[in-house]
Amino acid sequence: MTITSDRLDAVREAGRGIVERYDRAYWLKCTKEDRFPQEMWQALGEAGLLGLSVPEEFGGSGGGTEDLVALLEVLAGAGVMPFGLILSAFARMPIIKHGTPEQIERFVKPTVTGETIMCFGITEPNAGTNTFKMQTLAQPTDDGWIVNGQKVFISGADQADYMLLLARTKPFTAVEDRRQGLSVFVVDTKSPGIEMHPLNIQATAPEKQFQIFFNNVHVPADRIVGQEDMGTKYIFDGMNTERLVLAAMCVGTGNLALQRAVDYAKQRAPFGQPIGSYQGLQHPMARAKAQ
Repeated sequence: MTITSDRLDAVREAGRGIVERYDRAYWLKCTKEDRFPQEMWQALGEAGLLGLSVPEEFGGSGGGTEDLVALLEVLAGAGVMPFGLILSAFARMPIIKHGTPEQIERFVKPTVTGETIMCFGITEPNAGTNTFKMQTLAQPTDDGWIVNGQKVFISGADQADYMLLLARTKPFTAVEDRRQGLSVFVVDTKSPGIEMHPLNIQATAPEKQFQIFFNNVHVPADRIVGQEDMGTKYIFDGMNTERLVLAAMCVGTGNLALQRAVDYAKQRAPFGQPIGSYQGLQHPMARAKAQ
């Protein structure tokens, strides 16, 4: 579908409608009560916003990453960051582009209605941003794969139904090119052998971060996405979307912080005139706006 300014305006307007009903106070309340923002999640689904970037033929709302960027900037601009939407949006992208019709039906379509949530399993303690050196290994069996290893900083893993997992199907030491030997799987987060340990990270969000251990986790044969050892190519369909939507979230949050600073500078007047009238405050705020 061709992206038009009218369409993006409609997405932004729908996003503003959501945060009018479920504002930052609601978001903080969910965080304090350690619960998933289910009411907002359902509202996003009813408005068709959970289906952005999913083709209409798959039950989605169509559009592309531009729609997600527009939506996330609006939501974050109100101080609301729905990580469930962000994670599902980029975790399902490799399935949409490289998965089978059965995988799309089973794993992508339910995310459009909000019935299921996905998370993303890539980062490892001993690899960090050097994804190619990950050690989590998926070994073939007669009826699928057995996965052993660990992941870290996995957001919302306890709330997700499925994880898009990037694992090695050939050890790093057994390939000539570091990009070889990686594959993508859809893993049920409730599978036997998966252990989740919450990390002590002070982030203001209902979602927690986890370190996850895979101990002989069985993954059925029909859960591999695309071809074996092609994961490096596939995973960037998700990671490129991730980078853009997270950037949009940062821009929205920055705009919110700046607007609050401007509002305060207009009101604070200890010496009879607003502190915002001084260039010492005007200039750094103008630089922040430009950036």
